[in-house]
Amino acid sequence: MIIKIQPPSDMVDATVMYNETKANGPEGVRADDQNVFREEDGHVVATRNVPDDSTLEDEFERLRILNAKKARGRNLEKAAFHMSVNPGVNDAPLSEREMAAFIDELMQGMGYGSNPYRIYKHTDIERTHYHVVTCRIGQDGKKINDSFENRRINRLAEKFAKKYGYTVGLDEEPLEEDLEEVNDADTTEDVSHQKERQEKTEQAEKTGQTQDSDDAPKKKQFVPPFNKESDEPITEQFRKIHEEAMKWNFTTPEQYKALLKWRFNVEADEFEDGINFIGLDRNGKEATSPVSEKDLGIDAAEDIIRKCTTTDMKKRRRQRERLEGYALEAIKGSMSLKEFRKKMNDKGIYVVISYTENGKPFGLTWLDRATKCAFKGSETSCDLRWLIEGAEKNGWILERIHRFDRTSDIKSRYKSRYRVGSEIKRRIQQKKDEALAKQMMRDQDERSNTRAVNTSELNDDPNNIKI
Repeated sequence: MIIKIQPPSDMVDATVMYNETKANGPEGVRADDQNVFREEDGHVVATRNVPDDSTLEDEFERLRILNAKKARGRNLEKAAFHMSVNPGVNDAPLSEREMAAFIDELMQGMGYGSNPYRIYKHTDIERTHYHVVTCRIGQDGKKINDSFENRRINRLAEKFAKKYGYTVGLDEEPLEEDLEEVNDADTTEDVSHQKERQEKTEQAEKTGQTQDSDDAPKKKQFVPPFNKESDEPITEQFRKIHEEAMKWNFTTPEQYKALLKWRFNVEADEFEDGINFIGLDRNGKEATSPVSEKDLGIDAAEDIIRKCTTTDMKKRRRQRERLEGYALEAIKGSMSLKEFRKKMNDKGIYVVISYTENGKPFGLTWLDRATKCAFKGSETSCDLRWLIEGAEKNGWILERIHRFDRTSDIKSRYKSRYRVGSEIKRRIQQKKDEALAKQMMRDQDERSNTRAVNTSELNDDPNNIKI
């Protein structure tokens, strides 16, 4: 059993929407290959402390209003509480009633026992698991103590292990959470290992020593944006940036191009013989001469095409739901495009808008830095039309205010590119020519055989020569 509490978030409504979608929508009531809906893929297990004449969302809103009155301008912003409970495959299976009782004891021990909360069951992936959503504001309008939450929940897990018949931690590969992987590492550490590491850290702090390299947490290598003033050669910077971009999940070369520009301050343009990279300064102006992929010793065009055709669509579906939840929450109350972009940027998401030469928006791209996924607006429910309607509702327009927003004008010295390079086009045409030649040989062999030719049948066929 692994129990994990996510860091505090201000996306209360988005967290509820995420779990409600899993319980009632296309993820919760998931369609298989035959498009048969299966209700057992996810549902609500229990809802606590919510009156019959109210809803969970209304109760959360009531607590937020109460907190605003009590706090006198210093109301709690990150009010979302989201916990996952992941039973191990070797543990004795608990019924939904037993699991609900177990979670009730956990919530009581953490101080959320009297709060409105909901328990969800998810079985849309390999292992059955549960999610719990509540608000961090108590019934008195004050913030519930959340100090050392994960340490406290681990102690409660050890306390109830014997009562409910499970072991703390998982022997096999840990469960990959859908929403949680955004805020933390991609895998969940064993609880006993976390405790051991914490003890070593505390001991090291007391003695003034550092942890061993094997126990030290591994830091992800960060690839910075292009900087002409860097001591690192320009070609080496471009090569690293391309390699980092290939770790992203995208489906079109346009998304790759937007990624390089917004994330790495690099513009990518394609000639007939490949792709050229150009470094940009802080104002979005060209700071270097074009550097071809051949100079970098890479085949960028082939890499992009291969990436677009081998995209993990299952991962994209999960991350798309996360993005949509944040976008739906951020659009509320945004009084300008700049404010909306700031809210999304705080969640690690770039909003890229394409404009015509006359300044009219015609395209939308989302770049999620947290999950390394790029989306066209049309791939999500939050497309360009949705953004325009939201802007009109809030009284602002989509005007070009960012230097990296794209326009449809094409520089004269660059030739149009996409979707495949000239070499791939040549191979495709060669295969078509070979197939056509083989078909002509088969037709010739059929007409030169020894059987008698049916003249009337031949004349009725418009694809054959009249006799």
